[in-house]
Amino acid sequence: HPNQQKKILQENVFRKKRIFLEKPLATSVSEHSNLIELLETQQTQFSIAYLYRYTSWFEKLEESANNASEIKVCWEIKYSNQNWKSAAFSDGGLFDFYGIHLAPLLYYAGVNIDDLEISRGGRVNELFFSIRSQKFGMVTIKLKFGEENLFNLRIDNYNHRIEFIEETPFGPRGVRGSKDSRVDLLKKYLKDSRTVGLENLEVEKFVCRVRRKAAETNKSINHSLS
Repeated sequence: HPNQQKKILQENVFRKKRIFLEKPLATSVSEHSNLIELLETQQTQFSIAYLYRYTSWFEKLEESANNASEIKVCWEIKYSNQNWKSAAFSDGGLFDFYGIHLAPLLYYAGVNIDDLEISRGGRVNELFFSIRSQKFGMVTIKLKFGEENLFNLRIDNYNHRIEFIEETPFGPRGVRGSKDSRVDLLKKYLKDSRTVGLENLEVEKFVCRVRRKAAETNKSINHSLS
């Protein structure tokens, strides 16, 4: 849980050791920003395992750079009131604990935070992201809680379409006892020299800005509904 991570980080940031952190960095945008400031002030080397960069569908995305006319992502997450992530509707809500995985990809795509539009659907548990990217064309992302798990990525190039449909962004969940598909992705992450250094700080600052924008969207809509 991020609250436990916050305590561990505050107790160990002064040890000048490289720290491996989970996402989200904190349960709220304000705490997220405070911990980034702490990491920067102490010049702490840290890593956060944003693993989508190593998936097969991201490879397809990279291959489509500068050639895609439109990219659509629809991610439906099976709702469970037993999951603390699903129950957290404060700040960025759904984005904070699921969509936050997608934010670093926006950073890698060179998205300007001012070019990112976030809106909410007809239901409380839907968020829409609209981005105009020089690298990937028009990008739309839809996140929602639903009755099943489904991740659908569609890339429209000027002459053909590529589509990735799986139960989750990491592939099928598999059966009990089988190896988690994220293990192999984590191995790739740990071997990647890009995961060490100052880029992590810049990525996390960007993630926090996207998260704040999602929180402002939720707040404005909640206010209008009240």
